[in-house]
Amino acid sequence: MKIKFFAHLIVILGLIVFFPVTVAAQQTEEKPLSREEQQLMRVNDKVLRAESSVDRAQKELSTADSLTAAGKQQLITSKEELNSARGEKSQIDKNWAADKKELEKQMKSADRTQQEKLKQEMRQLDTRYREQSREVDNRISEAERSYDKGKSNIEKGQEKKKTSGQKLKTAEKSLSEANKEMEKINPTAQPEEKSVRNKSPFKKSKEEDGSGDKGSDQ
Repeated sequence: MKIKFFAHLIVILGLIVFFPVTVAAQQTEEKPLSREEQQLMRVNDKVLRAESSVDRAQKELSTADSLTAAGKQQLITSKEELNSARGEKSQIDKNWAADKKELEKQMKSADRTQQEKLKQEMRQLDTRYREQSREVDNRISEAERSYDKGKSNIEKGQEKKKTSGQKLKTAEKSLSEANKEMEKINPTAQPEEKSVRNKSPFKKSKEEDGSGDKGSDQ
């Protein structure tokens, strides 16, 4: 009986001690923020949103530069392919014309049997010429499409850079204002990477876009 009595007594004492502590904790959690604390939270949120805007604009700017660079590389590659394919096409035409002329010359002095054989060779020559021409023409068409795609990418990249540059300037201005507001209400605040973020990486590019004529002989 004494053991049960002491057990109940311990439980009751525990409840008496625990209950006030729980109530005090709840009261502490439910305590409303002061006006200064609310203001600090609002300004801190403004700084975070401004930093996020700066990050997005910088990523867009990087994407724009990559698109422009890819377009310029496409122009270089496609020009080289165009010159190569057109040179090959010119050589195919010359070889066909020379072989055709030689067979026609032989036809004039050939007998009937030889003429039939020469006609067959001429048909084979024409077939081979058409196949070679079609293959090189496809290469030329593909290179021209790549060239046009490169020009388009350069134009898109430059336009995107212009737009993202304006976004970055606006975002950096908002971040600077938010940081100043934070310093007024909390002079000890040290925004992350503040000195770095206030420096814009955006600079207007004056270099050529590389979109010259297609190939040297077009």
